[in-house]
Amino acid sequence: MPNDFVIGEATGCGDCLFDSVAQGMNNLCIPGGPFNVKSLRRVLYDYAEGNKDSVYDSRTGITLHKAIEDAAAGICASGGRNEYTDFAGYMVHIQLTGAERALLNLGAAMWGRPEIEGRMLCRIYGIKLHLIEKFYAGGQNRISHQQLDFSGSTSMDENGRCYNDPLVIHIFNEGLCHFVPILRKPSVPNKPEAKTR
Repeated sequence: MPNDFVIGEATGCGDCLFDSVAQGMNNLCIPGGPFNVKSLRRVLYDYAEGNKDSVYDSRTGITLHKAIEDAAAGICASGGRNEYTDFAGYMVHIQLTGAERALLNLGAAMWGRPEIEGRMLCRIYGIKLHLIEKFYAGGQNRISHQQLDFSGSTSMDENGRCYNDPLVIHIFNEGLCHFVPILRKPSVPNKPEAKTR
């Protein structure tokens, strides 16, 4: 990770992906902001409602409706905790934040998944996600890098080129499906030099 970036913090209770993406979008001044968990959940609800019959995956031809129902059946790559069993249930749960669900005594919010909600946010806002994931395999800690956009996910090598792209939101899965943002540090303006006589 380049020196001018820092790993941030994100809320829990099922909202960490949305919070991380919102912070990244605010950090990059993506048009339409400021963004927060509630605003992203609301735009996902609106998008899913208006585009449920649109092609979600051009390779397979499945619709957004089908992709969401497949994810409910456990076919989603990252798993995650979800309480819905069909598209109508998804529409109820996607819009509720962890704080709202706590007020209603419903437990944690529906988890955001990079390959479902992340890809939809990429389509809506014209952004890309750089997902860094830490995992344990073969007796060692490993790190993987994925770039997601609406068309899907591709593996990428560990280089810093994507950190210069003004449309890439960087997020880190630090394990146990908890996402945190990777944010550009605020720039410190140069101090004017003291005038000498």
